[in-house]
Amino acid sequence: MKKSIRVFAFLLAILMTFTLTGCREFATDPSTTHPSESDPANSTSGKYDTEDISALIAKLQAATSGAVGNYTEAMDLITADYEGRPEGTGTPEFKKLAADLMQTREDRLASLSGMIRDLKSLDLSATATVAAKISEAENMLSADHHAYGDKILHSRNVEGTPCIAADYYQICTKCNAVKWSKGEHQWYYSRNMDEHQKCCRMCIATFTAVPHDVNDHGQCTVCNYKLKANILIIENIDGESDKLSSMIDSGHTLTVVNVKDSEKMPASVEDLQNYDEVILVNIANRDMPQGFDKLLQSYVQDFGGGLLTVGGNTADSTPDNYKPNAYDKADMQGTVYQDMLPVDIMDPMSSIGVLIIIDSSGSMWDRNGGEPWKKSKLYAAKQGAEACLGQLQDDDYVGILGLSDSYEISKLYPLSQKGKILSEIDAIELGGGTIFEGALASARKALLANTEVDRRHIILITDGLPGDPNPEMYLQQARMNAQAGITMSIVGINCDNFEQREMRKLAEAGGGEEKHFYDAADAASVSALMQEALRLTELRGITFDRFIPDFSPSFILPEMSQEQMPPLDGTYRSKLKDGAAEILSSRYGPLYAQWSYGKGKVGSFMCDLNGNWSSDFLNSEEGAELLNNIIIALFAGS
Repeated sequence: MKKSIRVFAFLLAILMTFTLTGCREFATDPSTTHPSESDPANSTSGKYDTEDISALIAKLQAATSGAVGNYTEAMDLITADYEGRPEGTGTPEFKKLAADLMQTREDRLASLSGMIRDLKSLDLSATATVAAKISEAENMLSADHHAYGDKILHSRNVEGTPCIAADYYQICTKCNAVKWSKGEHQWYYSRNMDEHQKCCRMCIATFTAVPHDVNDHGQCTVCNYKLKANILIIENIDGESDKLSSMIDSGHTLTVVNVKDSEKMPASVEDLQNYDEVILVNIANRDMPQGFDKLLQSYVQDFGGGLLTVGGNTADSTPDNYKPNAYDKADMQGTVYQDMLPVDIMDPMSSIGVLIIIDSSGSMWDRNGGEPWKKSKLYAAKQGAEACLGQLQDDDYVGILGLSDSYEISKLYPLSQKGKILSEIDAIELGGGTIFEGALASARKALLANTEVDRRHIILITDGLPGDPNPEMYLQQARMNAQAGITMSIVGINCDNFEQREMRKLAEAGGGEEKHFYDAADAASVSALMQEALRLTELRGITFDRFIPDFSPSFILPEMSQEQMPPLDGTYRSKLKDGAAEILSSRYGPLYAQWSYGKGKVGSFMCDLNGNWSSDFLNSEEGAELLNNIIIALFAGS
């Protein structure tokens, strides 16, 4: 007996050695797939015999050994990798990776062994069942089975290439097979007025800087840098571009015109072709002479011109009454101008988190009295909550809470998950008490837990007085919400005079004024008033905090560190278009983005350059360097 066991163990060891060797070769080759000798699409027709099943079982058994080999290979790799890092293998990141590998191993072994059992017990006369099971088994072994996880940057310089950031591996989340990707240099030119230098975007590799080789057109024949470019600056207010002009390299020729000066404004594409680049400083679509947008479009798209757009506000704009001139969504929407930009302009307002508390007590629907559902106050409240979604933007969040006797913290969903929000509204059911204290406290916790929004607001809709035994308790919760920066509106449905007075007290305790209470005389007016509660000046007014733009090293900022980046005091809200590159970022979206538009290039700087929000930027060497690199990147041929 013992001898038989030893022989079996010896044979199993030989099989394991063979399969592990094969698995290691497979695991490190990204072009290979799971073992599969036949096309699953062609193997599930006709009848099957025991030889077919036996062959498939043999493949599954080999894959079982492969699962062990893949785990060993991947585990050895990440261990050696993390041992080469300063923090070593004691980090939570490494421990999670190791645990995930073990779990994947166990899951793979369990699924393979289960499939082997199923195949062994098949009734070959049940043709359809056999075909389905064989198809399932072959899919388990096919190329489609792979699902590679996130990239893991390798800590070592495997082949001497300095592009470590581009050298990574991925591990299949279903079988632990490893796929490698070898880094390659991504060269670009770092340029200024005197010289150019070849650099890699992915690492610190550079070639020695050399002087430009300038042709008769003032352009370097090596890096295409235009040393003597003609730049047209079009401004909205006389003198608004003065500081910007002073920062541009002196070798370029600048022409500045006011958009209202019809005699100096270019009147044809041929006029625009005299310039290598056009910079629009605080120019709205409505500011342009009729047809000029089409000229600009042709200049860029058909003739390879460069276009840079810069923001700015109206002459009468104040911090408390902000009015954008350039990058005004209403002015830009559906225009040729908007089509050219690498970003979609958004409304200049803060993102908000809204928690709607709906009274669901018995008085909101006299169901027992035969009141039709669509005539009820609860139906009107739900319709109003849905109508509120139309007042919000994609980056706003919404939570729904039913007024009851007890509360759980409501989850806030981004407006992009509108289906989930509508499901939350639909889930509110009739019943429960009218206890305000717990609802207001729960709303505060939910809103403060969301760090993605700039402002937070509660809309409470009810048809009567709260059932709290002590009014001071819910008034205190309202005050705590106000202290936490959470505003509140109350919509009362058919409330009597006494109830209205009490609701106004609650609105005032929540940091608002009496106008924050909206009296809906009937259910029909609820939706309009709930939407009005989202148009409060203090809710949608905009405040900008000083921030340091985020960036990754690129052709525009090859050597600048995050600490060197000059701060800005505001930015215009936008969304990056597909195909555009986001070079600088802010919490409100792209700060600088650019893309190719036809034969030319367009870049948009989502801030002013007149000193309103950009004083530190305009007075720094880093700001000047960044600006000139942006201008260079938009020249034809750059």
